[in-house]
Amino acid sequence: MNIEEFYVAIRHKFEPETFAEANEEVLTYGTKRYIKLFRTKGHKSLFISRNIPAIFLGPLWFLYRRMYVFAFVFPAIWFGIEYIIRRYSSSDIVVDCFELVFSIYVSLFANSLYINNTRRRFAKGLNSSPSRRSVCAGVVGVVLCGIGVLVVLKMYFIMNE
Repeated sequence: MNIEEFYVAIRHKFEPETFAEANEEVLTYGTKRYIKLFRTKGHKSLFISRNIPAIFLGPLWFLYRRMYVFAFVFPAIWFGIEYIIRRYSSSDIVVDCFELVFSIYVSLFANSLYINNTRRRFAKGLNSSPSRRSVCAGVVGVVLCGIGVLVVLKMYFIMNE
């Protein structure tokens, strides 16, 4: 994948069609940042970089970047960590520290996962802008899954009291 193909895969609707037409003023901050990462570290399959939103908004960041598998795996591992640690420790501080360390670890590789996902989507011929119907279906699906998870967790905590 070259820089032009990567640009086409990540560009927003209001940005120019080709990378050659784009100048620094019209590109969004995100597009500029990912193009810079692609140029410097895009040849590696996994690389470490910082991604602050992925630390604090992990699953939401993955959903925003259309990385749906990671958006569902992240909370599953998160709750798994909480469940395992709560069996051996009753301290909330220990649980919070392990969850924060897990979030930081995931965020270090979030950008490389995004670039690899962009390569995969581009190879399949998927464009960067999802249709309105798929966005609505994704939001409804996430809300319903979130409600289901909250109900299951509430039932679990009620049964353990």
